Amino acid sequence: MDSDIIIGGCTAVDDSIVVDTIIISHKGFFSSLICCFDSAGTAKWIREGISKITESVSDIAHDKHGNIYQTGYFKNSIIFGTDTLTSQLNHHELFFVKYNRQGKLQWVRKTESGHAEGLDISTNKIGNVSIVGIFGGLAHFGDFQVQSISDDDMFLTSYDSLGVCLGVYNYGHGYGTGICEDKVGNLYFTLLFNTATSLGSKSFTSYGSTDIIVAKCSAITGVEEPETTAQKQLVIYDNPTTGKCTIIIPGEFVSGKKFTLQIFDALGRLVQQETVAGGGGAISLDLRSRPQGCTMRSSATGRRVMEEKLF
Repeated sequence: MDSDIIIGGCTAVDDSIVVDTIIISHKGFFSSLICCFDSAGTAKWIREGISKITESVSDIAHDKHGNIYQTGYFKNSIIFGTDTLTSQLNHHELFFVKYNRQGKLQWVRKTESGHAEGLDISTNKIGNVSIVGIFGGLAHFGDFQVQSISDDDMFLTSYDSLGVCLGVYNYGHGYGTGICEDKVGNLYFTLLFNTATSLGSKSFTSYGSTDIIVAKCSAITGVEEPETTAQKQLVIYDNPTTGKCTIIIPGEFVSGKKFTLQIFDALGRLVQQETVAGGGGAISLDLRSRPQGCTMRSSATGRRVMEEKLF
């Protein structure tokens, strides 16, 4: 992060710990730890989440503004500054915390679940943060609720810079171990599983005790895209026609560079063929010079779509 060095980890303090000139002392407690050093190795600040029973830090990340994010899990309770998170006793719960570059606490978040652990975290250029991990039972990520398929499911979730959950997905019989994003916001993640699992429409069966899947998905934006059904048929109207007609290009071809229109007579003989430039959803055609009983076909890269009766 610029010239600063950020290190994350966890401690179980039975005595005092000294990091450069900074002393940590809360005997018998566990803590998540973020240490900031300058380029010379001098400790600038340390921030902790302090827990009574157990906790673990899995990963840290930072955004382009120098904000620092940390995820992991805890039991019973954990304290960040003046904020206390609690979990069901003996159940791991995910925590997620943000600090600014000076180490000031911005906010903390957690899940409500049977158990959940954040295992890796990544940021993108607009300040959103994505986390993968493992959970079981019914879990709440912000306003989103998911039910695990197995005792241990992978989750993939994203939050905005204010800590608002944008969405969450879960995949059964596995756990997410790593995540990163490319410059356009696509997410890449790894999933470990045994026996079998499914991602979308694809199913996988393990070859050994534990296998790994590497997958890619689009960004979780929190904005629902309207569901659309692509027009896959060439539509001609008026149909029948007296000679002039309008042709609606199939949705899957609209972005194409050019189309081939073929006109056939009633015996299936090709009587006319035209190349039409793409880039629009409809074209007009004058067929008044052609005999009655013709049909029309539309093709792209030689692929037949359908026929429509013209006269």
